[in-house]
Amino acid sequence: MSGSFGSSKKRAISWMSGTANLSLEERGAFADIIEMTILDGAHLQDDDTVAERLRCPAAVWRRIRKSLLDAGKLTIVDGRIVNAKCRIELMRAEAE
Repeated sequence: MSGSFGSSKKRAISWMSGTANLSLEERGAFADIIEMTILDGAHLQDDDTVAERLRCPAAVWRRIRKSLLDAGKLTIVDGRIVNAKCRIELMRAEAE
């Protein structure tokens, strides 16, 4: 397998295995957080505006946030939400 399909398949395998222990709700929020991080250039503030962007109540976001932090999918650095893998990919893309 070659080209973008092979890369897409590798990403899909990585995603499915990396999120297998998350609930459907957590996976959906995590996917949106990754996309927001890409759109915001890794400057996604750790505040309740994330709940607004996810279109969910702040209490629901806080519960999901805690689960994703506990699972090691997200960390908070200088008041920003960070996913290490996404951060590396963004830095790699900036270097190109």
